[in-house]
Amino acid sequence: MKKQTAVEWLISVLAHNDILDHNKVSSNKQLYNLYQRLKDQAKAMEKEQHCTTYINAMKECMINPLGDELYLEDAKQYYNETYGGDK
Repeated sequence: MKKQTAVEWLISVLAHNDILDHNKVSSNKQLYNLYQRLKDQAKAMEKEQHCTTYINAMKECMINPLGDELYLEDAKQYYNETYGGDK
């Protein structure tokens, strides 16, 4: 079972508690598009933060650090395995 990110948790809490009325958002195309963009941007920002943290931790642990690109691929793989797909 994949873990839930903080962004996913917030979205589900807002929807579950009617703070974010999905019917109102869905019926207003402009509001719906804004909601989708903000949700996608928040997920992308969170993924980037996870990857940056992973890269920095790997560099700190290594005596002879490798390039960021190698760590970035590992970080993306870990994120996708832990939280699922392209978030």
